Order: sequence, then structure tokens, then C-alpha cells
Amino acid sequence: MAGTSVLLRLEPESDYAAEVVMFGGFKRAISQCECDQETNGYAHRIKLDKKTVDDNRLSWKRELMPSPRNLNDGVLLPNGKVLVLNGAKRGVIANLRDAALDAWLYDPKAAAGSRFTVLAAASLKRYYHSIALLLPDASILVAGSEYGECTEACAHGTPWLFQHQAERFKPPYFFSGSRPSIISTSTATPKYNTDVTVGYSGTVTGAVLVAPAAVTHQVNMNQRAVKLVVVNNDTTNKRITVKMPPNSYIMQPGYQMLFLMNGDVPCMKASWIKLVL
Repeated sequence: MAGTSVLLRLEPESDYAAEVVMFGGFKRAISQCECDQETNGYAHRIKLDKKTVDDNRLSWKRELMPSPRNLNDGVLLPNGKVLVLNGAKRGVIANLRDAALDAWLYDPKAAAGSRFTVLAAASLKRYYHSIALLLPDASILVAGSEYGECTEACAHGTPWLFQHQAERFKPPYFFSGSRPSIISTSTATPKYNTDVTVGYSGTVTGAVLVAPAAVTHQVNMNQRAVKLVVVNNDTTNKRITVKMPPNSYIMQPGYQMLFLMNGDVPCMKASWIKLVL
């Protein structure tokens, strides 16, 4: 595959139904040159909720991306959108051409055909062994790359290049003037299906738990985000009470980032909590 996949944000309104989207990858084919191997230009999405699986009605839905891309990374944002970055437009793993420098924002709730927005372009090429992960301030740490740049003659054995510079990507919500701040939390070690009250400044409409990242080879094995049920939001005294996920199937136990949300805009900095059984 050599693309990336993301489990979309789990939400109580849909009974935490699982849905996965895959971005890009390369097409296996006999090619005179690995550097010219065709790259997949589609996103593929599949529903994995219990009823769909039980009824054996699994099916992929395909959507054209802004351009072909592989060796890319996908980062699930607190607002449920996905940031796609890194990778190349041609080639296989260590033999690549045409760096994919543009970041893309994927909105899973937009209409098919209008889910992708092209954002700012990077100046550094990031191919094999690059990573991208969400930080507590909701920015993205982008780092790494280990690659041999293909030559025009498609000579193999090109020198391997190691990228030692890290970058920080700021999604569009960074430029919103409406980011709230967390002032306090009633507990740092909540149990499943219990209430947590969070004091805040600014405007808050909801909350999300996001698991910390564990990324390698374009896969974030620990990536998950869960929208929380709002029990009460006292906008006068700036205190919101939210319910933790119902069980460890919905969100794994351990340390999580708690983000308060103002619509699609996350708070200035998440609070770390430890979800316990």
C-alpha cells in the first residue's frame, strides 16, 4: 500500500460507529523503473459499524484526491478532520520522485467531491520514515525522512539522504481568534462513563479526547479521537461537564489529551488525563 489510513473520530451521535479512510499508496505493477511506479490518486473509505459488518454489507467508497500520493501521513485533528501531508507523487518506498509538498485538509462530513482543501506547501521533502503527529496545542509535529532521490536516468543506489530538520504545521484553526483555554479539571484520573467538570475561559461548545501518537512507516497505531457527551455547559460560570467514553472498546485506557472545542476550533492547549478502568 505505502499510503496511510485513519480511523475517523468516534461520535456518540452515531453510537461510536467506526469508519476508516485510506489515502493514496502505490499501484503494484511491472515497471521498467521503480521511480516511475504509478501512485494511487484516490481516498478509499469504508464503514465498519456493527450493523454493516453483521449484515455483510461492507463496501469501499472511492474519491479522487487533489493528486496521487504515497508515503504520506494522516493526522486526525480534534475537530474530526484529517490533515494529510508528506510523501511523493511517483515511485516506491526508497525510490521516489516528485515530492508531495502540499498539505491537505480532509473533511469527512463534507459532500463527496468537496472534502479536500489544499493548504500550505512545505519546503522540505519528506518520504520514507517521515512522521506527523498531533501536539497538545493542536499543532502538528512533522519530522524525519530517509530516502534515495531518483535520478532522471532512474539509477538505483542513489545516496540515501536523512532529514534532520523538524517542522511544526499550524492548521487553519490556529488563525481563529476564538480558541478557548482550559482553567481547571475536576479530576486527572477519571473512570469510564463518569463525569468530568472543566473550567474554561472563552467560548466552549463541546469536548474531545485524543490519544497520544505512536507513528512509524506512515501508520499511527495509537491514533484515536472520541467526541464526548456534554452533560451540562454553564456558560455563565464557564464550567462544562462531560461524560467519559462508556468503555475501553471506544477509547483505550491510559493517558489522553482532553480538548475543549468552540465548534471546530480546539482550545489553546489540551489537558492530560489518565483514563482508568
